[in-house]
Amino acid sequence: MGKKNVKEGMSTFHSKNNSFKKNLKKPKIVSKTKKARLTKVLRENQYIFEKGELASAKDAAREFIKDFEEGESLGLLSHLSFLSKAIKRNLQITSTEGNLKLLIDPNVSKRPPIYLYYHKSGHWTRENKKYHNCDCPRINNCLFKAVASQINRTPAEIKNLTIKEMKINEKHIASKISDIRILELLNPFEVATDGLRYDGTSAKDAKKILDHSQKNTCHPQNLYGHPRGHASHPSATGFTESVENYSKNSRKTSFLSRSDQDMVAHLALDSDLAQEAIEKLNKGSKNAVVEISARELEDDNLPMANDYINGRAVGDPKSFRWVKAVLRHPSKKDKGVDIHVHTFFPRL
Repeated sequence: MGKKNVKEGMSTFHSKNNSFKKNLKKPKIVSKTKKARLTKVLRENQYIFEKGELASAKDAAREFIKDFEEGESLGLLSHLSFLSKAIKRNLQITSTEGNLKLLIDPNVSKRPPIYLYYHKSGHWTRENKKYHNCDCPRINNCLFKAVASQINRTPAEIKNLTIKEMKINEKHIASKISDIRILELLNPFEVATDGLRYDGTSAKDAKKILDHSQKNTCHPQNLYGHPRGHASHPSATGFTESVENYSKNSRKTSFLSRSDQDMVAHLALDSDLAQEAIEKLNKGSKNAVVEISARELEDDNLPMANDYINGRAVGDPKSFRWVKAVLRHPSKKDKGVDIHVHTFFPRL
C-alpha cells in the first residue's frame, strides 16, 4: 500500500515538550470555554504538587499505568508515545475520517514508521480497511496486533514492553500527570466512547447534529427533534422544517437562517453549561434543558433573531438575550451519534 506523506508532529509525551502538531484540513480551534475547562483541570492537578503531596502523584501515575495494563485506556496519545519508545519505532497514525494524521515520536528511529489506522469505533488496523470482529475495545488487542504485523514481535510482547517502559518512567509520569490528563482531554482520537458528547469545532459540526436531530427520534421519549422549526427557511415544506411553517398556529422565536442557527448552536453546545448538561445525561438523566445568555456564548458577532406569527416575521430583527436547548439521548439505532438536540431557539 502506498504511504502518503505526512507532516511530522512533535512527540505527544516528552520531558521537554509534550505538545503535538496536527495536520488538519481545518485546524481545530479550542474555544475560550474549553480553554477554561482545561485550565481548571491543570490547576486542580497542580494542587498535588503545590501541597507537596508527591505520594498522591505517584498513586495517580500507577493508576495511569494500571489503566493501560488492564485495557481501560484505548491507546491514547500519551500511551502511544511509550509504545513507540518501547519498540524503538515511530508510529504514523491516521484517522479513518481522513482529515488527521500524526507522527508519534519522530526522533525515536530513522527506520520507516509503523503505520496505524484508528477507526471511530475504537479499533486499530495496519491498513485503511474494515476491521473484523474482535475484543479489542476492551484490551487493545487490535492495536498490538496491528503493530506486531509490521515487526518481529508478538502482540503480548509489545504490550509488555510498553508497560515496562511506562513503569521505568513512573516518576516522570508522576511529575507530568496534569499534562497527561490534559493530553487525554485534547486527544483527537478518543472518540470511541459510549457516552454522549459534543466536541465539534465549527458551525458545520453543529449543523450535522441539528440536521440529524430534525430527522430522527430521541430515546426513550421516541419524539422527533424539531430544532429547524426555529430557523427561517422559506423553501422548506415540512411542518417543523422552518419557522414559516412551525409558526402557523402559534408564535415562535427564530433565527433568521439555518446557518445563523448552526453558528449559535456550535457556541451553545461548546459552552460549559451545555457540557455539564451532557455529563448529566451520561450519568442517567433522560432530558437536559440548557438556557445560555448571549453573553455566555462569548462571541461579539452574534446574529439577529425575530418573532414569527402565522408564517410571517413580527417587526424588525433584534438581538436575542439568551438561547434555550433541550438535549436528549439519540435513538438506540443511532449508534455513534453525539447528542440529540430536541429543540434549539433564541429568546428576545
